[in-house]
Amino acid sequence: MRLISNTLVEQGVMPFVNTLSGGNVSPHLDWTPIPGVMIPDAKSFVMTCVDPDAPWGRSGLPGPGTFPADLIVHWMVYDIPGSVRSLAADASRNGLPGRSTRQLRNSCRHLVGTPFHGHQVGYFGSAPPQGDRAHRYIFTVYALGTPELGLSSDADYPDLLRAMQGYVLDVAQLTVYFGQR
Repeated sequence: MRLISNTLVEQGVMPFVNTLSGGNVSPHLDWTPIPGVMIPDAKSFVMTCVDPDAPWGRSGLPGPGTFPADLIVHWMVYDIPGSVRSLAADASRNGLPGRSTRQLRNSCRHLVGTPFHGHQVGYFGSAPPQGDRAHRYIFTVYALGTPELGLSSDADYPDLLRAMQGYVLDVAQLTVYFGQR
């Protein structure tokens, strides 16, 4: 499977509208089969977006080891029905496909005392510190062989990864960059 978008380009710059200060709009994402390769019989999908380049111990962030997996998790969507093959632009705020689809809290719950703390559920657009190098934003879609993961609303990124163990049929990623001068 491959992950594509009508607004994001692999290894390109994240559009301003998908950043926290530019509108906080979750991007359009579409997962399609690679020509000539069949997608396994997925019963559900999971979509995540993580930033592995957080400046730990600077810019108001706590030191390393504070966040699960030392990643800033920008978005976690799970139990997307197996018949669904895309998320529309701004789906995080304007409605996710299927009745079973859920979003988990992002890393902002850990950013108490920062302007980000209020953006806890759903998509949290890129917001690297001013002057920091451009950060990677890695969108990943997982095709799963189970219709539901049975997660609680308090689940975090490691909980999501553990729940998917043994069910992952296929994975695709799309990486974009964003930095502020």
